[in-house]
Amino acid sequence: MDRERYFKYLVSKISPYRFVDARDYSSLLKFLFDHEFVWSNRTETDANRADDGIRLRLLYLQDEKKLRSTGAMRLPCSILEMMVALSIRIDSDIMGEAGENNTGKWFWEMIANLGLADMTNSMYDEGKVVSIIETWLGRTYKRNGSGGAFPLKRTRVDQRKVPIWDQMGEYLVENY
Repeated sequence: MDRERYFKYLVSKISPYRFVDARDYSSLLKFLFDHEFVWSNRTETDANRADDGIRLRLLYLQDEKKLRSTGAMRLPCSILEMMVALSIRIDSDIMGEAGENNTGKWFWEMIANLGLADMTNSMYDEGKVVSIIETWLGRTYKRNGSGGAFPLKRTRVDQRKVPIWDQMGEYLVENY
């Protein structure tokens, strides 16, 4: 599988988005693509998010008419794959409206929630990105999810112990 073409394929899923030009975030997106999505043992169901990300490879290979994966399906899921796949699921399974594609909206909203919206190419700080991503994946953010992808204003449940899918559901209920 051609990694560069696959990267462009993933980016095409979240662009164009009316408020963000993905080209301005190529350094951030490449970082997310080059780093593995890892989840906490406390939230084993987050493995489903990784599976969703890996399934994007199959869609890519089908789109490219290359049904042989040459081992690509065995590689770990990247952070970018997981986030794009989750954005697609939010749009198609939960919040989607007929005839509209808002996958980019959900992806860039997660980026903003994580505190990465200012990581354009001209402002890119890999040390800051690493710190933010480690906080998120290591679940060392605040109890209400602040510092994660789905912060809440009100919650009785410690979001650090809640699977990403459930965090997302509570976030969508609270905000939409």
